[in-house]
Amino acid sequence: FAQGTNGFARVSNNAGQGGNKDVVADAVRWVYSAYQTASPPMITTQPTNVTVVAGGTASFYVSASGSPMLACQWRFNVGNLAGATNDILTLASAQPGDAGNYSVVVANGAGSVTSSVATLTVLLPPQILIPPQSQRVVQDGPVTFSVSAAGTAPLTYQWRVNAQTIAGATGASLILASVQSADAGDYDVVISNPGGSDTSPPATLVVSVPPRLNWPLCTNGTAQFTLSGTPGDRYTVQYSTNLFDWTDASTVSNQTGNVLFVAPQSSGQSPSFYRARLTE
Repeated sequence: FAQGTNGFARVSNNAGQGGNKDVVADAVRWVYSAYQTASPPMITTQPTNVTVVAGGTASFYVSASGSPMLACQWRFNVGNLAGATNDILTLASAQPGDAGNYSVVVANGAGSVTSSVATLTVLLPPQILIPPQSQRVVQDGPVTFSVSAAGTAPLTYQWRVNAQTIAGATGASLILASVQSADAGDYDVVISNPGGSDTSPPATLVVSVPPRLNWPLCTNGTAQFTLSGTPGDRYTVQYSTNLFDWTDASTVSNQTGNVLFVAPQSSGQSPSFYRARLTE
């Protein structure tokens, strides 16, 4: 059966040409091959491990030698992948469910060989589930910011204030034991892993300082006080005639940092003392 000659095959049985004992074939196909002695397949380049971020493209490759025709069948864990019969396996948008072990069986008429196992790792970038919350804290008090996030471990954390890194603040929570006015600002956290990073929305820390009741101005028996403190705070103004027994006089809101309080007095009233307290 040299290529280009008129070689043929005769199919018969021992009953000759008559009767109903003819040999019938549904189909016969002859293919010329220069390899008269078939050699089994041998893998020359094994598929290698792949790591990809979720949604990215993952590809596995194999190279093999042996008599044609070589056929490939890719496997995922323990099952065949339908339609995966090329020397390259490509997953266009890898998802966590695609993570696992991949191998390929290469076969021809002389036998088959199975490649080594290549592992696909699919990384999930960090995703913030519960961001840190804004807080208002009285000066010298403690405050804790916390964050909850998902993603491929390990997750790393870096807290910031006003977009500036806080040294040593690398946990899921940020604890400030005794806040001062200088600690007020916008706090966020950057969470990272090998798949990427995510930054939380800022949480505002407001530090309420004790109110300052400035020296009063009295006109026609009416006292006027200016209260200074943190914008947004509310104060309860109290008065006393003996510095022991105090009575609430009014509640005022500080919107701009200073607020005016007017305390009317009668001309015959005993001298009164005033103080202001933060209202929780």
